[in-house]
Amino acid sequence: MARKYMGVKRIIGVGLGLLLVLSGCAHKAAEELAPSSSVSSTQEAPSPEKTSSASAFDAAAGFHYGQLTADQQKVYRQIVEASSRFESEIEITPMDKESFSTVDTAVKYDYPEFFWISQHSTMNLIDDAVVSVHYDVPSNVQELSAQIEDIVQSVIAQAPAGEYEKVKYFYEWVIDNTEYQAADNDQDITSVFIDKRSVCAGYARAFLYLCKKAGIEAVYVTGSARGEAHAWNLVNIGGAYYWVDPTWGDPVFARENQSSSASDENINYNFLCVSDEELLPTHTINHKASDDRSAPEVFEYPECTDNSLNYYVRAGSYFAEYDYEKIYSYIKNKFENNIYTGIELKFKTHEAYDAALSDFLTSEDPGIMKVFQDVNPQYSGSVSWSYSYSEESNYFKVSLKK
Repeated sequence: MARKYMGVKRIIGVGLGLLLVLSGCAHKAAEELAPSSSVSSTQEAPSPEKTSSASAFDAAAGFHYGQLTADQQKVYRQIVEASSRFESEIEITPMDKESFSTVDTAVKYDYPEFFWISQHSTMNLIDDAVVSVHYDVPSNVQELSAQIEDIVQSVIAQAPAGEYEKVKYFYEWVIDNTEYQAADNDQDITSVFIDKRSVCAGYARAFLYLCKKAGIEAVYVTGSARGEAHAWNLVNIGGAYYWVDPTWGDPVFARENQSSSASDENINYNFLCVSDEELLPTHTINHKASDDRSAPEVFEYPECTDNSLNYYVRAGSYFAEYDYEKIYSYIKNKFENNIYTGIELKFKTHEAYDAALSDFLTSEDPGIMKVFQDVNPQYSGSVSWSYSYSEESNYFKVSLKK
């Protein structure tokens, strides 16, 4: 039984700092930051109550919204309502800079459709209180938004039924339709849906938006992976939470970062609907709203303990422990069904992975040949095999050629 997310922490203020720009993911170190906000002074306090009570705001769509104080939630709503009207200058109820930093981050995490706010913002201050915020809204914002909406609706229309099936489809779609490459707009969804070139922030925000429009709860999460700034996702399927990392599922990213063998050209499913046990050895969650080391942790995320939707568990190719006979029988069944290529095996532990790799593929008397001879006792021709692998994921895929 997966542990369901029941409560969140409520923090009033955080240290003001620059948000991480997740540009190039593993290509740029976490210290390489670009400004996401700047400050200017003004003389008059605006009237924030001009925003209407009837708005586009949907509290159910904002995972991070639920972790804000009442005052922060009010400002969050003001930003969301104004952004839904494509406003660039947004007046808010005056708020201290530290608290506003949390609000600004929460909106950017929860609303990928407001793609223009992901890049830069300017705070206007009176007596050290933020009274308005300026976002650089492109002149063709409505045209871009409409174009994205058409693409997203087309993708959703082609998705299969079922929450897991949709999540898997969106994971595959983002990977198949995006070239892993840094770009000027790689922090927002235009990089994926329009330009089809992005990095982790674009991958994760595009995946989030597809899930959001399909009615599936998903969350944008930032942190680090292998010591580099990174972004990925959470999804809620059937009341249980799972990790999804579409960037690491891209074989181009995997090859460039040497996390797997260069010969594998296929989508990597080791980061689709996985548990803490699978993901957190390589990913570290950032619970702060800024990169300020003194800032408190303000965002909490649920534990992911269920493993039943792991792609390899569902495929019957997941081995919780090393068992020579079970692995032998699994491969034999594939051969008996005339499947000799793309045979995948995933292991819970690195020890089991190492043992299977050695016994079946790299030893002087490899087990895979024993299985082949068992199934094909009359075959007298030559046989060769190749395999791709991911040591981090305790996974390999083998193919035989007769």
